[in-house]
Amino acid sequence: VSLFITYILVTLMLYTWKNRTVLGARFFLLTLILAEIWIAGQALELAALDLPTKIFWANIEYIPITLMSVTYFYLTLVFTRHDSWLKSRWVFLALLIVPIIVNILVWTNDIHGLIRQNVFLDSSGSFPTVGKTYGPAFRAFAVYNYAIAILTLIILANGYREKVSLYRKQISLLFVALFLPVLSNILQVTGLNPFRVDITPPVIGLSALIISWGIFRYLLFD
Repeated sequence: VSLFITYILVTLMLYTWKNRTVLGARFFLLTLILAEIWIAGQALELAALDLPTKIFWANIEYIPITLMSVTYFYLTLVFTRHDSWLKSRWVFLALLIVPIIVNILVWTNDIHGLIRQNVFLDSSGSFPTVGKTYGPAFRAFAVYNYAIAILTLIILANGYREKVSLYRKQISLLFVALFLPVLSNILQVTGLNPFRVDITPPVIGLSALIISWGIFRYLLFD
């Protein structure tokens, strides 16, 4: 599954790189790169057999986890012509300061336990996974991350109402491509995920397929 998703993402990266000068393409390319880091990190985490190695790759995954909502938000602002928001350095700094702090806390978690608590190697299933409970800093970050995602969806919804038919189809695909991984991540954080691993990376692959359909059917980013 990871190889198939990687193939899709790399194909999209190459296409987006060739068309990086068009509206929103650069932020989409950044989102794709972060998605690939997340998927590769999860694959290496699952392949690892000992807890320290699993924790290392889980920590790597926090880089895209904390930044993808920001790059998709910027993509949405550019695509819906809200470029004026991007001119403020304060907006840029405000969106980046939380991911920076969270990643610092992730790598120093052994000292304070603000991100993960009660960490252990869960060998109860067919393959070992990292067992844990979420710390207070993680829960605060989750609220922040979902707030950005909801704001992004609202901007896309407003853009849908304002655009003509062709652009409405494009915006609908961007909306669905964001909504699906947000939903799967909520299931993961709330403990409602029926699987032993986070299904958000595979769902991101599905979102990439949706974006692919938008590119080739409705000329997304053209």
